[in-house]
Amino acid sequence: MAEVRSVVDLEDESAVEEQVRKLQSLEHALESEHSELINISQLAVELVSRIEPSNGSDANVVRSQIDDITQRWDGLVSNIDEHTRALVKSEKTEGDHLQRSNSVDEKIEEQLVADEKLEKITDDDDAKHTETSPIRTQLSTVQYSKSEQMPSTSSSSKKIVDLSPLEQFINHVDDVMDGLSKLSEWTISFQSEWNADNVREMVRTCQTKLKEIKEKESRVKQLETELEQLKTANISDEDLSRANDYFEDFTHEWSRIVSKISDTLNSLSTYNRTLQEKDTNSIIAHLDDFLTSAANIMETCIQTPFEEREKRLKNLQAEILSHSKSLTFLEQNHSDKESVEQLKAKMSEVTDTARRMRETCSILLRTEAYLRSTTSSIGDLEGLRRDLESCEVEYLLVDCPYTLHSRTPSLFPV
Repeated sequence: MAEVRSVVDLEDESAVEEQVRKLQSLEHALESEHSELINISQLAVELVSRIEPSNGSDANVVRSQIDDITQRWDGLVSNIDEHTRALVKSEKTEGDHLQRSNSVDEKIEEQLVADEKLEKITDDDDAKHTETSPIRTQLSTVQYSKSEQMPSTSSSSKKIVDLSPLEQFINHVDDVMDGLSKLSEWTISFQSEWNADNVREMVRTCQTKLKEIKEKESRVKQLETELEQLKTANISDEDLSRANDYFEDFTHEWSRIVSKISDTLNSLSTYNRTLQEKDTNSIIAHLDDFLTSAANIMETCIQTPFEEREKRLKNLQAEILSHSKSLTFLEQNHSDKESVEQLKAKMSEVTDTARRMRETCSILLRTEAYLRSTTSSIGDLEGLRRDLESCEVEYLLVDCPYTLHSRTPSLFPV
């Protein structure tokens, strides 16, 4: 408001237009914040009604604070109104410069109609024909309950709303129901049909919905607390019965939503476990077939040449290592632990047999190569010494418990 100038200081048309823009900017700013003022006033009314029985001094502090906010708000509205009327009377600008858009008027009209449907409006007959700007009537509207009406802080007209404890409770229940509307629609439109391709995605969706419903549990507990407070408040039996019925209707819908999500999630989880059981049973059958086949391969390997046997055993060990991952999966997920233990024992036996056969095959290959090699002739001491050392190395490589030196005396003393 400090930037708004007096009418006498507006010397030319550009100054007048600037003044109009400033007034309209202030007016729109107040319009945009008006809903917040209403919310603050309603919260103040609710707070006062709760704390006054036990702490009257704090209730008076809240009254004083909201009264101060209302005075400052009305002061701004009054100043804008005075500058607007002064500008029109000065004939320095056309009236249409100060007309608000139809959309703003329509918005205010819609809000007033909605308020009248939800709340009982009182003490407004004396304000219908007062000579104030349209924005003044709208922006100075503050809502209080009948038991907590604040003293008049301005000559501006106000619509004082009577919100009884019952009406406050019903409004709070409606607020929670509005927050549940999307969940309610989802439970109605949700199709309880699934298959192996979409079951996991649907489980995740239901888990997300269940998380959303848990986040709203605190609001439901607040409603339960409010209902208990109504039972001790000074309200009629008829109002208390209405509150109980209204809350009962809400709890029926709440229970329906929770049950739908929980039941669907349980069904999906059961179906998912069934699929997992089928998968694990298939893995068990496949792994058992592989181990049986591996045992047969090792038996036939004995009849093959050493080099071919080495290749087959090497490939078999690689396959055994790959299938051991399936065994780890079964240990973590299959419910039939006895079957898994049997497979584990069979896998261990096949693994050890393949390792021993490959080690034996390697020794036989080296022995065969040695026998096919040229040996040193009699009298070739150096050649015979090298042959002896080579034999000792072979024994050490296979973890032989003794060497040639420990078994027989050295034929070639140093």
